[in-house]
Amino acid sequence: MTNQRKQVEEQVLDAMLLEALGNVEPPDLTSKILARFSQGDDNESVRAIVATTPKRSKQPPQPVASRRPLAWLASAAAIAASIMMVVWLRQDRGPLEGSPESAKLPTIAEASDPIKPATDERPERQLDEGPSPPRRGIPLVVDSTDEEPIDLIPSQDSPSPELRQPLEAVTLVSKQFESELTEYWSAIGIEPAAEAERNEVVSRLAANLGVELPAEAVSDSERLMAEFARADVAGKVASRWMQQITERGLGRVEQQAREQLSKDLAACLEGNQPFDRTVARWIDGRRSQSSAFYAAISHGDSGAMARRLAALTMNVDLRCIRCHDAKIDGNGRQGDYWSFAALLTRGVARDADGQVTIDPDPAKTKPVFYELADGRQRLAEPAVANDWIGVSSDDTVDTVALWAERLTGSEAMARGAVNSLWQLVHGQPLRGRVVDPITAPHNDALDRIEDQLVQDLLSSRFNVARTLSLIIASPATRRGVPTSLLPENALVVSEAERQEAMEAVNAFAAALPRHSELSLAQRVDQAIRAVGGKLDQDGRPFVAQLGDGDAKQSADAAANNKPLAVDFPVRGESLPVQWLTLINDEQVQIDHLGYLAGKRRLPQSVQDAITAMRADQEVSKELLLNRVWWLVRPY
Repeated sequence: MTNQRKQVEEQVLDAMLLEALGNVEPPDLTSKILARFSQGDDNESVRAIVATTPKRSKQPPQPVASRRPLAWLASAAAIAASIMMVVWLRQDRGPLEGSPESAKLPTIAEASDPIKPATDERPERQLDEGPSPPRRGIPLVVDSTDEEPIDLIPSQDSPSPELRQPLEAVTLVSKQFESELTEYWSAIGIEPAAEAERNEVVSRLAANLGVELPAEAVSDSERLMAEFARADVAGKVASRWMQQITERGLGRVEQQAREQLSKDLAACLEGNQPFDRTVARWIDGRRSQSSAFYAAISHGDSGAMARRLAALTMNVDLRCIRCHDAKIDGNGRQGDYWSFAALLTRGVARDADGQVTIDPDPAKTKPVFYELADGRQRLAEPAVANDWIGVSSDDTVDTVALWAERLTGSEAMARGAVNSLWQLVHGQPLRGRVVDPITAPHNDALDRIEDQLVQDLLSSRFNVARTLSLIIASPATRRGVPTSLLPENALVVSEAERQEAMEAVNAFAAALPRHSELSLAQRVDQAIRAVGGKLDQDGRPFVAQLGDGDAKQSADAAANNKPLAVDFPVRGESLPVQWLTLINDEQVQIDHLGYLAGKRRLPQSVQDAITAMRADQEVSKELLLNRVWWLVRPY
């Protein structure tokens, strides 16, 4: 290598090297190193020379010509030192983002994150709350505006280190998804129904999503993503999705707050904000919409909020384990439910003005007790079950703020979002529970379908528009309605034909006829009229007596004035849920159908309709239970 530096330049370089090395001149080992290399010795021999060479004391500068090898060696040493410094800093920051270890760690807020605490006081970090924040000046932004958009989609040219796996093209993932669905149907022996007409698919999606998508887009995931990027489309879908998440609880909040919640969710669909961070900030009170979110999601009985939050954020079903350990699908224990309920009870407080405070003073909150099967009372310790959130057994998630932190970027949140979006399109989650009247048969192929969607959502940094596009573009969305399930054939098809069609529906290989969007009062009216009765002026059922000709005639006229809903059960050879056979008492069976619908107690109007149906001898027990489910099932 030639060296064209002037003597003064060499002197300056030497001076800089000496300053960088702390004015300690390294030993000149050039001749020994070259000699050993010429003899073919390995690097261990070279390191031995370095180890045995005594350190030199500080000396005056040597002639430049004789120190050019030294400059080369010092440059190499400086480069090595830089590499060691980078490694040391990386160790100080913890595992690399995207590594398996990082999956257990909370996501650190980036400088662009629009996080705003509800109060200036935040709970101090405890020693057992996981890794501490970085110590090398990486900012934790907590005071930016709520509306500042968060960069969601990393550039394909420079993939983000946060990605768990490379993000593939959405069209390629869509093809893989189609193949997995076909394999799933084949594995369970289901012949999928023929494809429906495009206008039928568009109409079906419009009823579920609240927006009419272009017919040519329903099978094109890339085109669908472009549609959801439009503000008007994203806004309508977000509003419908928010209604599902809150189970029609948006009416409990003021219009401005309702619109802002939908706007937050629409930003996720447009690609401006990641879904996991948006939901986590609703939960931990760091967004101005937190109070509205809790108001919308907390209506109903005392366990309704816990049930909805667990389903959305962790894909955990709490309906059964409130009263006992899960006896069918092993979804959890009673203690897990009450610990989570206690965490919300202690961690979310609402003042007189309706404002929510997250993790208030525990001393000011009442303890939560629950009753065991044997009647004993037990104190519930506030916590989230470790297997629900996917954390290690030695990690205690016992505050709402810490729970929200663990949700961010978690697989639990991704799994909840995938199933919520699948329900938005198909009316039921991808992975339902065996306690549900309609649920897909579980096997390895279904596991792969769910895992594929979950991992893709994680890789896209919770781009829910991408996941929604994959779900809509899948072959499951384009299935038609079997002829045996059409309303006009309800009385002529055999029970075996109906069961075969329902098996295809359960596996997303066929579609159900459009159900009626009726209020509870309208459904009760239909059930009463079906048994020759009507509602009086106060909404109470009136059932005709067989010996009263005038009353019977009047009831028949009332029943014939309006047609029954197309999905109203007219036959009931089988139970809506087969495990009801394990329960002998009919009233207990009815109560459990109410539990499946998220109701701790059936409304009085439903109880009155049940009384009316029981009075009709033509209504069998099986038909009665099917009609009860039709009355109370959530839409």
